Amino acid sequence: MIVNTIGPSIIPVGGGLSSDAALLSLIDVAVRDRVLGRYTAPLVVPGRTRGASGLIGAAMLAEELPA
Repeated sequence: MIVNTIGPSIIPVGGGLSSDAALLSLIDVAVRDRVLGRYTAPLVVPGRTRGASGLIGAAMLAEELPA
């Protein structure tokens, strides 16, 4: 797993997946079972923008379009 190589303190998840706390918890447990390091805090967490990630990306692209 890439987590073993880069050793992040969190793995943020965005989009619709970030709104399902139960599923994120299951993913967090599965990831922690497979990484070499031991983490006391959750590793897989909802991203800051949660479900708005696509909307924010679209707005950023729209700003770059010529007028």
